[in-house]
Amino acid sequence: MSVAVSAGSNFAQCNSTPTAGTVVSTLTVKELVNSAFKAPNVLPANSVPGQWYQNNVNTESQTVLPIGNFVDPLGAIPGQGDSATRIRVNFSNIPAGVTLTLPVSVGTAASAIQATSSGDLGAFAIAGSAITLTSSGSVTYQVVAQNANAIDSFTIPVTITYTYTPPSTPNVGTILASATYAPTSAEVTTLNPSFGVPRFADTSVLTSFITIAACQTDLLFTFMTNQAGFDTGFEIANTSTDPFSTPAQNGTCTLNWYGTGPAAGTATTTPSIASGNYYVNLVSSAAAGFQGYMIAVCNFQYGHGFAFVSDGYGQPGRGLSQGYLASIIPTPGITPVAACGNSTAGVRCASDTSHSVVGQSEMLNQ
Repeated sequence: MSVAVSAGSNFAQCNSTPTAGTVVSTLTVKELVNSAFKAPNVLPANSVPGQWYQNNVNTESQTVLPIGNFVDPLGAIPGQGDSATRIRVNFSNIPAGVTLTLPVSVGTAASAIQATSSGDLGAFAIAGSAITLTSSGSVTYQVVAQNANAIDSFTIPVTITYTYTPPSTPNVGTILASATYAPTSAEVTTLNPSFGVPRFADTSVLTSFITIAACQTDLLFTFMTNQAGFDTGFEIANTSTDPFSTPAQNGTCTLNWYGTGPAAGTATTTPSIASGNYYVNLVSSAAAGFQGYMIAVCNFQYGHGFAFVSDGYGQPGRGLSQGYLASIIPTPGITPVAACGNSTAGVRCASDTSHSVVGQSEMLNQ
């Protein structure tokens, strides 16, 4: 069985999804040979050892031995499978406040699976039209129809729903997904049919599925100095208050200092900056003796920055000053992977605009 995860759009924590949810990605499970997925048991099954077990019917049962006068105290029928092929889809690290929804049925009359949220074992009865997960968990699907003359493939759409509640609901994080044949009971040595026949080892690998990223603005101040008689004033504005009905946000900014001086390699945190307000300071106060660049990670969107370098303009023998706007770095984790070429999600992304890369990234030739 192969498992493929489609690339989904990453989400910002403070942007609520529509009430009905948004399809963010899909999981596709596909057999590698056209008899790997097996339909429910159809009798008569093969009862002669050494012969082709399928008896023209592709079921989970292989050679089913007649019981005859033998009475199994556990009620087992030697060789008979308990169910058709079952596939468990696993999800982990679902952030608090996030709901995933999967369909109960996928496929057509000729090739289909149906699900239950009651686990790997027992009868599969359709109840409702969807199954929801609000924390780490799984959904198990059973093959109810399969095409013996073609490769069966089932694409399971997954929707996501959450409502942003300031300051930090839902939680941020990356949801992981995988799929495996089922059941995978650990009690493989127990001779009890209630544990499922056949049983499988779960060798699946969790894959990044979707990321809920913090709402933030990352500002790059390219030159800050408090050396050789110079000082730098800087300002960070929270412009989430505007005439466009944008929801107000507020939060602190972490100032990361890179360069020389006592503050190099350290980080400081500002007080919370309310929507429609700003934070101002001098390098001589925030990072005395520093020279280099600073990256401010602000816990709100729509942040903007300005810096002004001066040697004490207006004082005797002084007359140098220069101002500039801080650059906005696209937030790692919500930047489309395609914009980064061969890069991966969750990292800082840069591209050469001369190559016309589509997406949000730092443009190196600007």
